[in-house]
Amino acid sequence: MPILTVFYIKLIINLGLTFGIFWVISRSDLFSKWQKENEKLIFGLGFLILRLIPWAGIFLIVSEEPRGDIPFFFYKAEAAKNGGFVYRDFWSYHAPIYAYIISLPVWIWHNARAIVLFMVLMESGILWLTYQTYKQKSSRALQLAIIYYLLPAGFMYILVDGQEEVWFWGAALLIWRYTIRKTDHYEIGIGLLYALALLTIKVTFIFLLPALLVVVKRPVKMLLVMAAVGIPAVGFLYWQIGDLFLMPIRHTEQLMTPNLFSVSRPFVEMIIHIN
Repeated sequence: MPILTVFYIKLIINLGLTFGIFWVISRSDLFSKWQKENEKLIFGLGFLILRLIPWAGIFLIVSEEPRGDIPFFFYKAEAAKNGGFVYRDFWSYHAPIYAYIISLPVWIWHNARAIVLFMVLMESGILWLTYQTYKQKSSRALQLAIIYYLLPAGFMYILVDGQEEVWFWGAALLIWRYTIRKTDHYEIGIGLLYALALLTIKVTFIFLLPALLVVVKRPVKMLLVMAAVGIPAVGFLYWQIGDLFLMPIRHTEQLMTPNLFSVSRPFVEMIIHIN
């Protein structure tokens, strides 16, 4: 499909989603009622209409190929499925366990579209857990969950590009819920969860650490727990592949931020085709 056609389709979808947001905002009383009586039905319909059906329409009916990072995700998921060792046998800019996690749907359906569906399911699971965390505190929790489903950026980011950044919030939410359940001496649990997140998602999750160290009562204890998990993991990687485990950090040397050309490309394509 020509890139200009994709641009117009995205524009129409985003306008429709924006109008949907305005409608949901205007029906606060209705959503408050649904939250008390039909929360699972409404949340399920939101998932079905705003995630599952669009996924089926894009990748099964229209037969579009996944875009963004998904082809690269599929490359390393396929390599992980075939028994490759991360960083040594295939490139990866994520944490060491990530490639093996996204290879799970590929075992069921050997196709890049399976990874997009997996990302959709992960996102909705995190959103449901977020809703369960907030619903006792706010009568607008269900309404806000549906607004999230309608956000154009999230819609495109998950359904078209299959990105995993929402996993960061999922990890932070697990840490937060743990502190709610265990109000004292929670540093061991937080340290374990944080260390597992660093081994599972991306090294950039480390940016949350300074704020977390300020909040916890015993930051040194938390750091010691993280070290108890992280040092053996790093030691094992170094034993197996040397300093190749630094690949995610070296990835930051490549400047990949949005630029004038990427933003203006749909309009440039109206004048000249770019391969």
